[in-house]
Amino acid sequence: RKPPFTPEELKALMDANKSN
Repeated sequence: RKPPFTPEELKALMDANKSN
């Protein structure tokens, strides 16, 4: 079972959230 997303993706998600 792998995680929902890797640290890299998590960072991208956070960045997107910040941009939003």
